[in-house]
Amino acid sequence: MNAEKIDINLYKLNYNEQWVETFGMTLLEGMQYGLPAIAPPVGACTEFVETNVNGYQIDQRNLPLIIEKINALNSDKELYQQLSTNAAKKATIFNVEQMCQRIAMITLLDAPFIVA
Repeated sequence: MNAEKIDINLYKLNYNEQWVETFGMTLLEGMQYGLPAIAPPVGACTEFVETNVNGYQIDQRNLPLIIEKINALNSDKELYQQLSTNAAKKATIFNVEQMCQRIAMITLLDAPFIVA
């Protein structure tokens, strides 16, 4: 078994039928640091976690698959680096300036947002 340590962003793998995260800020924070994400396929996570791109969407009841993906990331450094790079890249689209621009576009405001 590989004794090296890897960092993975495991997110809300509890009973998500009872509570769905409307926006996964902690998930995005981990992705910002290049942590591949493993998250349930419900709620806001589905908008930014892409299976085999920057992490995995896995039902929390599928423990064998979660273990399989963690082991794959631990044993395949190229795969880990690819998902890590993509996770960090995806998180950048959720910065303050871009989010304000999107809100302005949605609400059809002509005035630009000024971020202090």
